[in-house]
Amino acid sequence: ATEAVETIDLSLSRPIGINVEDTDDGYVSVTGISDKATPVVTENLRVGDRVVSVESSLGGQMWKVYNTDGLISAVTSRLPGQTVRILFERVQNIDSDEYDRENESERSSSPLPRSVLSEAVDGFRLAASSSSSTPARSSVERRQANAASQQMLLSRSRDLLRTYIARSEETRDIAAPVKVADRVLEAVMEASAPLDGRTLSLIMKAYNVCDKSERAITTFEEVFGLAGDGSDATVEREHDGKLVADISALNVFTISALLGAHAAHGDYEASLRVLAAMEGNSDYSVNGKKARSWSGKGDPLNMLPDTRIYNIALASAAKRGTKDGLRAAVEIFESMPNPSLNNPSFGKPAKNLVTFNTMINAFASAGQFENANDVFKALKSSGIRPDRVSYTTLIKASINSGKLDNAIDLLDDMKWVGVQPDIVSYNNVIEALCNVNRLYEAKDLVNEMESARISPDSMTYGLLMKGLLKASKPGPCLTF
Repeated sequence: ATEAVETIDLSLSRPIGINVEDTDDGYVSVTGISDKATPVVTENLRVGDRVVSVESSLGGQMWKVYNTDGLISAVTSRLPGQTVRILFERVQNIDSDEYDRENESERSSSPLPRSVLSEAVDGFRLAASSSSSTPARSSVERRQANAASQQMLLSRSRDLLRTYIARSEETRDIAAPVKVADRVLEAVMEASAPLDGRTLSLIMKAYNVCDKSERAITTFEEVFGLAGDGSDATVEREHDGKLVADISALNVFTISALLGAHAAHGDYEASLRVLAAMEGNSDYSVNGKKARSWSGKGDPLNMLPDTRIYNIALASAAKRGTKDGLRAAVEIFESMPNPSLNNPSFGKPAKNLVTFNTMINAFASAGQFENANDVFKALKSSGIRPDRVSYTTLIKASINSGKLDNAIDLLDDMKWVGVQPDIVSYNNVIEALCNVNRLYEAKDLVNEMESARISPDSMTYGLLMKGLLKASKPGPCLTF
């Protein structure tokens, strides 16, 4: 394969609008691009690009970038609006035999270059052929070389999956991660490489983020031979056992991806059976289907469900949007102990902020403000500090239940405890005030936003103008 390196020279001003991280191979890599990034950034940079050097604040010299701390220091030494020159690199591996052929076509049939789709397979073939062409090697050495090539294949596959998952979250391109996940599965089967937990969870995540949750579930079933809904149903394996994983791959991370697939369409019954399976409770039954114990079938150190696992199951039930779903959510929520230093080491995991916020939202979505408010009070008494999501969800629930003054009190409480309201919080209350002709209070909130350096958006002003027109006061509209 030929490594092609493209240099990208940009002059940017703060805020740059990119997320960066140090990589294991000593580079600073772009891991995300903000929605607020300028067109110069969004049109020229991609996730995976490397930051090579940055212009010094004095003298205009280019300094090599070795870590994120150095990059941040160089950029923040500039004043807002002052430009800084940054050099980026984009590295692509291109199969030299196919390079000319690929450049002759438009590659319109796929959003991904063929070289990118095949490079995980090519890497394994190269290492495998090198191993087999050395006759002096013993069987032990060949096994070690084969294991090393398989690890290289899995590592490269993870890099590809991370890159295209991150890119899809920025661009909303849901085709690329699915294609990469499919190619990775083909590659590991060809290499007879057992999947590890990290690679498998990324494959399943790729399917989940692209609305292919059923593919994530069937992949789990194919690999482990276990029903993805946690039941004792028999699984038919499409690839005749060619797609396998090591025993440690069945752990809280891959099961989190499985539960995420169930949560995508609110299948709380499957989520509850999976929880029971993780806990080894084969007596548990939902809707006539018994759970199957998964004890002894995975990583013994990472099989007990933690708070994150319970939160995903809770979200599955809450998302269902039915009375039965809400009832199941309440059962999961109440089965978890409140956070405390006295919680036992084993048993149900304790609630955290996400647990409380999910339950507040579940009650709010069901129009049960009082129950949502009770969970909010329990959150505050638990010692966990509510965040913006907690307050904004309850503010909206208050407004929907006709308790506007309570919503205003919650907005004040946010500021009192040091949680900065955002534009969504303000707009919800401003809209409610305008709807009941309390226009002066709505205008005061707009002034408050500006004082707090929260810029009102077009919706904010639109809500005010709509309220003024409704009150037959068109004149003041001209002042906005």
